[in-house]
Amino acid sequence: MLSYIFGQGNKFLAIIISWPLGLLFLSLSMANVGDAPWKAVFLILLAALILLPVTRQLIFEHFRLNINLLASLAIAVVCLIPAVDIISKHEKWQALERVQAEIDSRAAAEAERLAAMTPEEIAAKQAAKKKADDEQRFDNEKRRKEALTAQLLDEVKAYEMFLDQMEANFKTTNPSDADLETIRKAASTFSSLTESLNKARQNKEILSQADISYLRTVEKRLSTSQTRLLPRLRLGFRKRAGELLWEHDAYVSVSGDGNKIIHFTAPMFAANANIKAAQEQLTEILTKLRFKQVHYRWYKGADESTYYKLDTPLDAKLTYFLYGEFQDMASDYP
Repeated sequence: MLSYIFGQGNKFLAIIISWPLGLLFLSLSMANVGDAPWKAVFLILLAALILLPVTRQLIFEHFRLNINLLASLAIAVVCLIPAVDIISKHEKWQALERVQAEIDSRAAAEAERLAAMTPEEIAAKQAAKKKADDEQRFDNEKRRKEALTAQLLDEVKAYEMFLDQMEANFKTTNPSDADLETIRKAASTFSSLTESLNKARQNKEILSQADISYLRTVEKRLSTSQTRLLPRLRLGFRKRAGELLWEHDAYVSVSGDGNKIIHFTAPMFAANANIKAAQEQLTEILTKLRFKQVHYRWYKGADESTYYKLDTPLDAKLTYFLYGEFQDMASDYP
């Protein structure tokens, strides 16, 4: 720009003066002197003054760039960026001021109207407002309960579908012949469905009589299914465990009412460390299948065995497995 003012013969002088001035303009544009609109105008005019001779020089010198022109362009851009930001902030502040003015105007009008009202009219207005607020709270609570009820019932229905599928599969496949993964899934289905039914019980106050009737039907069905399938699943676990331990010369058997006692016989169980390791690995699945006792001996016919008692409920009882143990359900519906 200064080369345009001083003439083409004083380019060196123009460069010497333009750099300090450019740095001065840069400092002004970035200085924290407020966001008043005049600053944006100043920055835009400054950018225009810089760009005018730059444009002229580019045109007449066939678009040849040099360091002085590039510096001028950079300074112009640095001026324009904060100018745009200032304008944007100013528009936002104006919008907020308009909103605040509208709020103040309405508040003043309401205050004038209340001042002109009698005590009876003010009391009636307050009563009407309280009634409207109560109705709004009631509607909100009703929607919350409806949403929670739908969520609880959907969860129960989802796990009931797993129970439907499991029972359908066991009509064609004997549970005692099931593989280990199927046995684990069956035990998990019983626990998960019971846990979802327990959540419904914990929120019984929001359930309708029709909902409670449906949930009681599911509970009865689940109890019947557990009573019928768990003894056969325990027998199936005995078979699959025997197959897996065969290569270790182990023999697995079950006994007792409902196959609730399981026996592991193998030479490796002559060592207490092996018994402890086996029990730690098997405790969870044996508990989920509701075995009552686990016996370990190192050969058939041994007079003594090491055994563990498992704290498990009856097959018919609805309870869910959490944190390594069975959890009781909440109190029954009224």
